[in-house]
Amino acid sequence: MPRKILSLFGLFFFFNSISAFTQQENTFLLHKADSLFEIKRFTQSLDLYSELYRQNIYSPAMLLKMAYISEALKKKPETMYFLNAYYLSSGNQRTLTKMNEMAEKWEISGYEPDTNDIFYGFYYQYYNQIVLASFAFTALSFLLIIYLKKKNRTKTYAAGILFMMAITILFYLANYGSHYNKGVLFTDNVPAMAGPSPASKPLTRLHQGQRLVILKKNPDWTQIKWDGKPVYVRTHHIKTL
Repeated sequence: MPRKILSLFGLFFFFNSISAFTQQENTFLLHKADSLFEIKRFTQSLDLYSELYRQNIYSPAMLLKMAYISEALKKKPETMYFLNAYYLSSGNQRTLTKMNEMAEKWEISGYEPDTNDIFYGFYYQYYNQIVLASFAFTALSFLLIIYLKKKNRTKTYAAGILFMMAITILFYLANYGSHYNKGVLFTDNVPAMAGPSPASKPLTRLHQGQRLVILKKNPDWTQIKWDGKPVYVRTHHIKTL
């Protein structure tokens, strides 16, 4: 038994050390990227920021810098993508105006502000807090059931229904709640097809930087909403937000 405890402790220490080392390395990369940004070495700083972003490590300030650099380097799709990501992370309403102005300047569509964008900005800004509140509500409703049973209350149906509703909401938030149904086109002159097949009829051509509403996707084809109708484009052309 003592050997097993020591082995478990050793494994815990080992994985904790790896996690601490990775965190330290990421902090170093972020500091280096910020330093490069300050001296206007934008390409190098963007490479480091992009590496962190691929690991799902970012902050609103970092996303805004990535959008700024992309605009300076005249990278249209990257600029619009990171501006949109910044908005979802920060909820800054002025970003919607900025995206719309840049879309008009570059003659690309999909950035007209609407009430859905305002809702998504608020929702994703406080997503973690909403999940924690839902978890707390689920735990409280479960404790209520236990309390009522200890008090020999036979009618716990209402508390049971409340618990099932709470755990359903929590499950949805944890598994699907962070999904955002928009993406940015990173390739120019992409054909939008009538069906998910190269043999389907091309209906129009889309341009890089456009923001698209995603209806459903698989590794090969993504169904998007275009001009009120579902059309299909190759999945690798779109970067989902």
